[in-house]
Amino acid sequence: MISGSARRIAEGIGLSVLSAVALVLASSSYGVWPLVFVAFVPLVVAQNRVLPARWSGLALGVAVGGYLVWILWDTFLPGQRWIFAVLVPGLIGGGWFSRLCLDRTGRRHVWSDPVVWTAVLFVLALTPIASWVDPAYALYHQAWLIQPISLVGIAGLNLVVMLVNYALAGLVVSAGRTKVVAAVSVAAAAAAWVGSSALMLAHHDDGPVVRVAVVQPGITDLRSPAGDTSRRADLRRTLTGLEAATVRAQAKGAQLVVWPEEVLRYVTLDESFDAELQALARSTGTLIVTGFTEDHERFNRALLVGPGGRMLTYDKRHPVTFQGDHSVGGPVRVADTELGRIAPIICYDLDYPETARQAVRTGAQLLAVPSWDWSGIAEQHYAHLVFRSVENGVPAAKADTAWDSVIVDSDGRIRARHISTGGDTALLVADVHLGTGATFYTRHGDLLGWAVVVVAGLWGAYATAAIARRRRA
Repeated sequence: MISGSARRIAEGIGLSVLSAVALVLASSSYGVWPLVFVAFVPLVVAQNRVLPARWSGLALGVAVGGYLVWILWDTFLPGQRWIFAVLVPGLIGGGWFSRLCLDRTGRRHVWSDPVVWTAVLFVLALTPIASWVDPAYALYHQAWLIQPISLVGIAGLNLVVMLVNYALAGLVVSAGRTKVVAAVSVAAAAAAWVGSSALMLAHHDDGPVVRVAVVQPGITDLRSPAGDTSRRADLRRTLTGLEAATVRAQAKGAQLVVWPEEVLRYVTLDESFDAELQALARSTGTLIVTGFTEDHERFNRALLVGPGGRMLTYDKRHPVTFQGDHSVGGPVRVADTELGRIAPIICYDLDYPETARQAVRTGAQLLAVPSWDWSGIAEQHYAHLVFRSVENGVPAAKADTAWDSVIVDSDGRIRARHISTGGDTALLVADVHLGTGATFYTRHGDLLGWAVVVVAGLWGAYATAAIARRRRA
């Protein structure tokens, strides 16, 4: 016979696995986005109703830990995957402490755990994990639902998602009329969010139209061959292909063409190179943004060239150091062009909301994003760009080497995309509306995010003190 405790542990783990599966299915890879509003319910039930108290941390460890392993596994090289040995035990400890707070204080507010979750996600977004684990990214294709992040940032949407989950879970794990009042309150708040989002989308202020193209050349390995002669030949082949794609883009009416990150390697920024790109820009009547490196140190940079010559260079602010990127991280740069004010940011930069925000605060009306992703993140990374566009009210165009290219309008609608886990070529062309001015979020930043961190800290201090008092008693 299986003991009652063992049965509860098995049932709790089963519910936690259900949450992990729901989170994975809700992600951009599978697109079953409604699940994000219920994915945490099984783990909350497991943690607070099913699992014995001493085993309650398993709910977070299995559910969220499993989800993190799935979504972040290919983000790290094998040598960096030790981080999961820290994250999963940390989740188990956090889940155990959350249950302890409930058991020892007898108090659980519908807002407390969602606030803590939102604070944790906000702080993680400041680390190398960046914003990769935000559950709100599941809603990247729902422009009608995400517009208020132009006021409160993605922290606000994460908070709404978690509040809905915990209100639904509260109907199972809580007792009395309080759970109904809490559920009704959260439902009213969620309805207000959806209603305001629909109104904001319907009255979105569209700026002038620009036709944008992104070139995905299908280069799955950017390592340059050894020897100067071989490198020059490799660069020439790459440049010839990009030039041909740019001519095709111009034939489709493109005014701005974006090439991928580091696609031009071992480039010497001299008059002859500038003259070649300038001649291409002049003959096609386009502006060109491309990623490039100058030597084996891989200082990762972007270049904006127009018919009149080089307009700016930009150094990637957030280098992927574990992939050998040694960029120094310069300030954001904005070029005032005949099309509008354009700012390049590079790949990993888009995972940090602050980079795009600073570019728009500096005056950018459009973000050009050269990128170099890989197969394991192709179905996830491009979704981040939608949120940077809505947060700041500007369109964005991401050109990848082979995996995930996308053009997003200033209201977050995806105008064109090409996703490939096998790596292939693509040329995307679409019309977008330039940004018309900084949003509230652009001007004031993550006020809600920092407020949530403060409230979570105060709640943690209160709960810790309450537990200590109970122990002394």
